[in-house]
Amino acid sequence: MSERIDIANAALSLIGVEPITSVDDESNTAEQVKIHYEMARDATLEAYDWTFAIERFMPAKLTETPLYGASSLFAIPVNILRVIACDNTAASDPATAAYAPRINSLEQIDWQLEGQNIVCDEEVVYARGIRRITDEGSFSALFVQA
Repeated sequence: MSERIDIANAALSLIGVEPITSVDDESNTAEQVKIHYEMARDATLEAYDWTFAIERFMPAKLTETPLYGASSLFAIPVNILRVIACDNTAASDPATAAYAPRINSLEQIDWQLEGQNIVCDEEVVYARGIRRITDEGSFSALFVQA
């Protein structure tokens, strides 16, 4: 299990900086860790399909519609850093039971991101994305190294 201070000190050691005892230290190094840690964590999460960070979700359909080109907008939850895939079939749909062994090879819908919304021509969307994780104990060893 990793803790924020362990992750910060591992990164500091890679660049030849002395470790800190707490992110609340009065040192310049601790202050820099406080400034950059969350942004670096989120950027690293967003950069790759980390299995520990994948979440399935059903975004809420918005009442407003796109100006042109599609019929629906769906709001991406604030804890989702990046959308990986969208489909219009629920995983529990019996019509897709034959695809269960290949659940990630279902045919995706035509969609795109615009701001914090999924734009498409569907009435319902099921999605997979990378969620923001703040519990360092959930991080994989490879993620900590990244």
